[in-house]
Amino acid sequence: MKYLVSLIILIVVGGSYGGYQYIAHKATQLPTTSPAQCEGLINAGNKQLVVALGDSITHAKVSGDYVQLLDKQYNSPKLTFINAGINSRLAFNALQVIDSVVACNPSVVTILIGTNDVLATASNDRMNKYMDKWQLPQTPNFEFYKTSVSQIIDTLKTKTTAKIAIFSIPLIGETPNSKMNKTVAQYNGFIKELAMQRDVTYLPLNERMWQYVNARDGLNGICEDDAGLMEKAIAKHYLLGQSWDEVSAQNNLHLLTDCVHLNDRGAKMVAELAGDFIAASLAK
Repeated sequence: MKYLVSLIILIVVGGSYGGYQYIAHKATQLPTTSPAQCEGLINAGNKQLVVALGDSITHAKVSGDYVQLLDKQYNSPKLTFINAGINSRLAFNALQVIDSVVACNPSVVTILIGTNDVLATASNDRMNKYMDKWQLPQTPNFEFYKTSVSQIIDTLKTKTTAKIAIFSIPLIGETPNSKMNKTVAQYNGFIKELAMQRDVTYLPLNERMWQYVNARDGLNGICEDDAGLMEKAIAKHYLLGQSWDEVSAQNNLHLLTDCVHLNDRGAKMVAELAGDFIAASLAK
């Protein structure tokens, strides 16, 4: 069955320009509620806006949608969730648009950024792709990430009165000692330290994910030796109607679909951490 599904995907995606266009549209369309809509929401009388700043894991067109889960959880006309996530974004790119977040006059901001910064260090090929896509002013590395994230938080603290939380970066693959997860751990050490220095809340997403994964069997090397997982995952979800959890299970993964993006179970984990923070912040 697994090979039949793969064959169907290859036929549809490889042989149909229309199918490719459909997938590309679904995977890149803007979130329903984005920072561009903040002015209208504020003028309409929305008292509190919660902004989720991030990359594709927040954008949630190729990943489980934790922002939507939060919106359903609160379901309040006085609280609006703004999805400020964009696919492939590095911390530097989020910094470049931070004024759009400030303009929302948010009550709460959550930050989940860094996966692409880590991925950019995986190889020269990946680094060059990010450099070309975003026209970065320098090579993406640890120092570049630290500077960008620090400036994001400093800007939010200076220009808004929002309660701020920053997540630790999620797993990249579910093998603890992989090269990528060692790099993730390095970046997360900085995030935790920065949160303490800047007096913002640290949300231990990575730690919560490892706790879940390590309690279960099924670790394998698919993330080290398999190519095209993201494209296959997107095609299975949008063409075959499979849930992100179903896609994940086919790759013998617990919380990730394609070794990078979250399944619905992983998105729920993010929503739970963010939900507790938001509830505590708005209660003050």
